[in-house]
Amino acid sequence: MDQSFLNRFLKITPFFCAVMVIGIHSYIKTGEEITAGGVVQSVLCHGFFTAAVPIFFMISGYLFYRNADSFSVVLKKQKKRVLTYFVPFISWSLLYYIAYFVMNKAGTGKTAVDTSVSGVIKGVLFYRYLFPFWFMFALIVYTLLADVIYLILKNRAASIAVLAVCAAAGAFAVSFKINIDTNTARTIFSPGFFMYYFTGAFAAVQKEKFLRLCETFRKMSFPLVISLLFVSGVLEGLNYDYFKIFNKRILVPFVAFFTFVLFDKLSVVLYEKNFSFDKFSTFAMYGAHPMIGMLLSIPLSWFSLPLLPKYFISFLLCTALSVAVSFVIKKIKPLKFILCGNRK
Repeated sequence: MDQSFLNRFLKITPFFCAVMVIGIHSYIKTGEEITAGGVVQSVLCHGFFTAAVPIFFMISGYLFYRNADSFSVVLKKQKKRVLTYFVPFISWSLLYYIAYFVMNKAGTGKTAVDTSVSGVIKGVLFYRYLFPFWFMFALIVYTLLADVIYLILKNRAASIAVLAVCAAAGAFAVSFKINIDTNTARTIFSPGFFMYYFTGAFAAVQKEKFLRLCETFRKMSFPLVISLLFVSGVLEGLNYDYFKIFNKRILVPFVAFFTFVLFDKLSVVLYEKNFSFDKFSTFAMYGAHPMIGMLLSIPLSWFSLPLLPKYFISFLLCTALSVAVSFVIKKIKPLKFILCGNRK
């Protein structure tokens, strides 16, 4: 029943979300002074683009628990995620470890690389040189907890209670971390982000109700959805960098919701025109863009540019190059297996 929804929604949404993640990581730090360029950048990076990760988590949760009607099915999905999650996670993290090591040897690296056995393990397993892969680490943790999550999902009241607890914990920025060295900590579990994953899982279990809700919100006009997204995105961006009221991510759920509705509506229009981004691997874009962004920062530092032009040049170039790299990786089967876990 949900296949038609997934066929169109997944043809555009992951790509758009990957571009938004690149936009977030293209952020250029500014001083305390409030400028027009700084405000625009904040609204984009820490406002509108913050919807990307929650939507990625929701999609992941939905796809894992979709049609998961027994513990045996859950176990099969866990085994499959070893390929689609763990293999590319380790591959990309190791690749970045090697890249940082080579840069250090060449005298161009700014980050120390620990070459001891424990240093390699911490550097690769805890993605020390590839921070954006906290997202993949979280998915691996959720996959390990799949049996517990499935057990909770079998009870509607327990599921709603978990969502409520995670929302409350997320509002107070509760998270559980470990220190991998004196200067670096890594999050093991964040209830606030788990809330999005569990929302997707709960939607998969309550599939018919979820699809009816989607149909209801899809009836909202484009101007209304865009207006609500604009207001929530602007307020979140300003709150994140300037107001910092209570919790700097407090409005992200609203930004994610209105972005989800907008992408759902767009997917209907684009699907009818046979438009998709199937040629590109959004996972490869996610893995490649930090290195591309870092390399681009070198020539960009040679020019004295205003903030916004510099940001948009970095963002657009990084996106274009990441898309090109993802296209190549998807075409080469060994690379697709190692770096993308044979994702479509």
